[in-house]
Amino acid sequence: MAAETRDESELKTILEGIGEAFYSLDRDWRIVHFNGEAAQHFQRPASDVVGRRLWDAFPTVVDTDLG
Repeated sequence: MAAETRDESELKTILEGIGEAFYSLDRDWRIVHFNGEAAQHFQRPASDVVGRRLWDAFPTVVDTDLG
């Protein structure tokens, strides 16, 4: 197994194991990580939001302090 693939697998294991909703954004506000708890909380699968800008995935946040 390549190191990058192993690292990605380890990170996914950690993020899924924390027991809390977790997502992370890059500096362009694109969703990079979105664990299963976040998917359950937001009722959206990770495949629907990862790679998208926060504003595009969740347009209602535009009218909040994040927007």
